[in-house]
Amino acid sequence: MDSIIFDLGNTLKKDLSVELIRTFSRQVFKLNNLDRNIVETFEQTLLKKLNSKDQSFTAKSVLTEIIHDNKKSDVVINQISQELARRFVWNSNAARVLCQLKKSGHDIFLLSNSIWNSKFYILENEEYFSYFTNVFFSDQTGYRKPSLKAFLNIIDYYGLLTNHVWMIGDSEKNDILPAKGIGIKTIRIADDNNTEADYKCNSLLEITNIINIEGE
Repeated sequence: MDSIIFDLGNTLKKDLSVELIRTFSRQVFKLNNLDRNIVETFEQTLLKKLNSKDQSFTAKSVLTEIIHDNKKSDVVINQISQELARRFVWNSNAARVLCQLKKSGHDIFLLSNSIWNSKFYILENEEYFSYFTNVFFSDQTGYRKPSLKAFLNIIDYYGLLTNHVWMIGDSEKNDILPAKGIGIKTIRIADDNNTEADYKCNSLLEITNIINIEGE
């Protein structure tokens, strides 16, 4: 029975806009008496880190480097993370697809890049996360996609054979290409047809048929 690895943002749920995240993040900074210079430095540093190949950073580590107060960083980042988790908008078919795959006997994993405290994602969305055998967020593992270490962390821990694993995601760079590079089967969920994935879908509902047919 094949195992399945899902991406989270824009695959199982909709990503929040950068502007919305910035707005309520700044509100949290203000409530915690952090001035505008700190906020701007934090945002600029975070953007630079996101565009780099740095694997080990989180929002908390960035803020701590700026204010040199681990406890306060914890409070601020946890408040932002919880607000993000409460605003999750799941794909309307996510629960249905995850339930079908789990009932069919597939092990389902989540592999997602996260700079925030992902424990709040799980606490605020327990129904959805209950479908997964395990979840791997980069803020916990220290490995961000497209690093192969992010994928091999799951493969090696569970002793999986890559030719019996699917990667399902929306990003060609972060999900599809690195997974294909180590022999994982791939499905890209996107509107455009420009992909090297083994299969391309417009909807989550299409993936169950693909996986079932391939498994016959």
